[in-house]
Amino acid sequence: MNTWKQAPLDPTVAQFVECYWLLEINYGETERPSPVLIPNPSCHLVITPPEAIHRYQYADKDRSKLVQLTGSHIIMPSTRALTLLDDKQVLRLGVKFLPGAQYQLFGLDGKTTINQTCNDLPAIHSLLQPKDLEALLPFKTEQRRVIEALDNRIAAIIGQTSEDRHSLLVNQARQIMAHQPAHGIEHKLACSRRTLERSFTKVTGLTLKQYELMLRLDKLLLFIYQQPEEQLDWASIAAQFGFSDQPHLIRMLKKSIGETPGSYLNTRNLIIDIYGDFESS
Repeated sequence: MNTWKQAPLDPTVAQFVECYWLLEINYGETERPSPVLIPNPSCHLVITPPEAIHRYQYADKDRSKLVQLTGSHIIMPSTRALTLLDDKQVLRLGVKFLPGAQYQLFGLDGKTTINQTCNDLPAIHSLLQPKDLEALLPFKTEQRRVIEALDNRIAAIIGQTSEDRHSLLVNQARQIMAHQPAHGIEHKLACSRRTLERSFTKVTGLTLKQYELMLRLDKLLLFIYQQPEEQLDWASIAAQFGFSDQPHLIRMLKKSIGETPGSYLNTRNLIIDIYGDFESS
């Protein structure tokens, strides 16, 4: 297995991209349950060999419905867990954008692109040209070369964009929410709650409540993953992460990821990003 994850070198690009990542698994290297990507607010560009087949299954009432894609593709922010039905051999080079970056860089309205996984979002493909980026795959072990090439491509796009009032408001809100709950932040931003909600949904595709829950779910599952099973006190964990009681925590997990804490611990197959599991975070 070959994996790496690195932040952009260009500080301007780092305002839009959280990281670049690589995941390569060869035949026979590992046996694992199909990984499940938890609901997340980020857009991912996934660069793969053109012949590679990718299958994804969203957690909803119709679990038999699959999305199948060939070659490089886009995974937009998702409010539902997404199962990655990988082949035994995997090669992915990816870009994880910060929440809302797809709006400012590519003009994508969050409300119309939420929960999409596709090959053909013209706004992204015409600017990033993923087919050209596939030429970076043979250099997958040369991290700096790959990062500089991706930085240069994205920096050129940034130079053609500007921050409108919706992006500005959402970026300010996200900075505040990194340190405190969303309740009442409209007062710090000198706007109405309705104005903030409308801008937030337009830019990210999410409500403030959905975004805040994703942040909490991310931290919760990382905490659970890192603890020995025999030391888990679910009542204490519920209180630590702001749930009213243990049943409230279990209901939230069941609704968000389709699993109870017990079933998750049996498989430990949840991931917070498509480049790997918690150990690579």
